Amino acid sequence: MFMYNTFEWPWVRIAGLVAPRPLLFVNGDVDPIFPMDANHRLINRMETLYSLFGASDQVDAVVSQGGHSSREDIRKATYRFMNIHLKNDPAEVLDSEMDLVTGTRGQQSFPIQPELLRAFPTDADIPADELNTTIDQHFVPVAELAPPAPEHFETWKSNLIKDLREVTFRRFPEQIPAARWKKQINPEVHILESEPKIEITLSHSSTKQNLKDIERIVLVVSLDDSGVMMRTGKGQLYYFCKPRGNGATKWTTRNPPNYVERSHVLLGQTVAEGQIWDIIATVRYLREKHGESIPIHISGRGSAAVLAMYAMLLEPNIEGAMLNALPESHMDNMSPPLLNVLRVCDVPNALGAIAPKPLYLSGFNEADAAKVQIIYQSAGAIDQLSLVE
Repeated sequence: MFMYNTFEWPWVRIAGLVAPRPLLFVNGDVDPIFPMDANHRLINRMETLYSLFGASDQVDAVVSQGGHSSREDIRKATYRFMNIHLKNDPAEVLDSEMDLVTGTRGQQSFPIQPELLRAFPTDADIPADELNTTIDQHFVPVAELAPPAPEHFETWKSNLIKDLREVTFRRFPEQIPAARWKKQINPEVHILESEPKIEITLSHSSTKQNLKDIERIVLVVSLDDSGVMMRTGKGQLYYFCKPRGNGATKWTTRNPPNYVERSHVLLGQTVAEGQIWDIIATVRYLREKHGESIPIHISGRGSAAVLAMYAMLLEPNIEGAMLNALPESHMDNMSPPLLNVLRVCDVPNALGAIAPKPLYLSGFNEADAAKVQIIYQSAGAIDQLSLVE
C-alpha cells in the first residue's frame, strides 16, 4: 500500500500495469485516509484503459458507505469478484458475515482461541533459519561495498555519490539553491525558507568575537529527539539549524497514520531527505552571508549526524565534519529513513566517502570505525580522520 515510489510514477500508470488482468477498486465513501476524489479519478481512467484492451468486464469498483473499515458489503463483494475471476463462479456470496468475535478489547470472546490458529504453537517452535524477519534483505539485496584500492578511490567515491543521487536523492538538483532569509525572531534566531513554503530555524551563538577573528563556521544540526554535539574553541562561530519537522515547524504525529511521513514515501521522498536539503540550503546561505574565505564545518549527534554526513557528501561547501554517536547501520531504528539507501551503501561506506576531508568521529562502533579507517587510508587521508571512543 505504501510502495517506495522512487521514480515518482503516477498511480494511474502503476495500476495500469495490471491491465488487462482482473482489478477491483474498493473504498469507503468517507474514508479519511483514501479520499473518494482520488478513487473516482483512478477508476474512471482504469475503465478507459481496460476498454482499449477490450477487457471492460475485468475491472470494477465497490464503494461502501462508511469510513476506513472492512465491512460486510466490502468483504462479500471482494469474495464474489475473486470467485468470478478465479473460479468462474458468479453466484452471490451468501456466507454468514456476522462478527464472530465479541466483547471489548482485552476481553474478547473467540469461537476459536487465537493461539490455536498459529502455525507454530509458541515462538520457540519457529524454525531457527526462518527468513520472515529479514525477507526485505532477500527480495532486494543489501549493497556490500568492498573498500577501494588507493588508485580507485576517486572512482569508487564518485560512483557511490552518483548511485545515491539516482535512487535516494533523485529530486536533488546538481546544486541546491541557498535558503532565503525570511524573518527575525530575535537577535539570535532567524527563519529561513529552504524551499517554497518550507521554513526552518537558524540560530547562532551570541559572540563578541570580531568576525575578522573567525577561523571556522560550525553548523550544528539539531533535531528535537537528539542531543547537540559541539567542540568549543576560539575562532569558531556556531550556528544551529533545525530542519523541517523540528522546533517551531514540528507537525503533529500519531502512529498510525503519520500522514506527513507516509505521503512523502508515496511521492518518492522521505522527511529525512528534505531535512538534508534544508541543511545544504542553510550551508549555502551561510556561504553567501560570510563569503568564501571562512571554512564551514558541520556537526551532529545521533540521527542528526546521519543527516549531516549526507549533506557533506553532496555539498562541496562543507569542508569538515564532527559526528557523534551515529547508528551503526541504516537498519538501525535510530537512522533516519532514506529510500533505497541500502541498495547503494551503509553508514561506514558513506563516512569513508567523506575523505579526504577532515572527519572527527566519536562514539562509533569499533569494528565499523575500522572500515572507515581503511577507506581513509585508500584516499591517502588517514591524517584527516580522528576517532574517539
